[in-house]
Amino acid sequence: MAEPTKAKELMPASPDYVGLVDASGEGVGGVWLSGNKRIPATVWRLEWPDEIKKALKNATLTINDLEMAGNLLAWLVLEGMGVEIKHCHVALLNDNKSAVSWILSWAAHSKGPAGNLIMALALRQRMRRASPLTPAHLAGELNTMADVASRSFGYKSEWKCDSTDEFLTLFDRFFPLPNKTSWQYFQISSRIVTRVTDALQMRPSTMEEWKKLPKIGTSISRTGASFCNLGELTRTWKARPLSTECTTPPASPDGSDRATWAEESKFELEQYVQRLLPLRRPSRWTEAKLPSTTT
Repeated sequence: MAEPTKAKELMPASPDYVGLVDASGEGVGGVWLSGNKRIPATVWRLEWPDEIKKALKNATLTINDLEMAGNLLAWLVLEGMGVEIKHCHVALLNDNKSAVSWILSWAAHSKGPAGNLIMALALRQRMRRASPLTPAHLAGELNTMADVASRSFGYKSEWKCDSTDEFLTLFDRFFPLPNKTSWQYFQISSRIVTRVTDALQMRPSTMEEWKKLPKIGTSISRTGASFCNLGELTRTWKARPLSTECTTPPASPDGSDRATWAEESKFELEQYVQRLLPLRRPSRWTEAKLPSTTT
């Protein structure tokens, strides 16, 4: 009774914010874009500590575990940006079906750190009084922005970036924003990184530790914020095709494929949200006659 749950916290709807996330063996990263509410177009990334990379090689961690950690980090980035989250709908897209199913059921049916990560994500969502998180599977080729962010630590020589400024320059070239603005970058604090990697390695933690977080990180901007969504990116990329040296697979040299996968990403999200919405069936319960009772 002290903290009643509002109907908005139970009903899915078209997202106010849209996030894309990806995890690889070398790092994790993603982007946040506007939905129904305006938010600075933001990219973030994190190189996994050596102990996480080693655990993956030794098979004590799986790529599914890292993808789930990526979802938690993405949510924390959104919180750290300081945007309004209370009663807002958030969509989180990635290319890992296991992580999507875990969030849908809020449970992991396997041993490992996924349960700890799900608990932390659910707790943070409740603390911020957000509406239902909408996870959706986005095929790998449609998740290119997040792929570049997570693999910018040496996966391909042309993607490797040793500094934040170098990474933002690369991302602005690959994924130009409307009006020649620049992507905002979010730097996750080391204390938050430690908290998530501890959960990955199943080190003990308490609910209180996840209720009260240290500073999550810092937003870094260069040439002003852009408040665009996937649809606006699509129109920008159609109008401003890139040269061959600035494209990334699966984009074609003229940039048309990149605009196509952005359109498909937006379509997949819209279709997914529609499947979650309740059916609008008329009810005639007020006209029904109650069964008679006898004593």
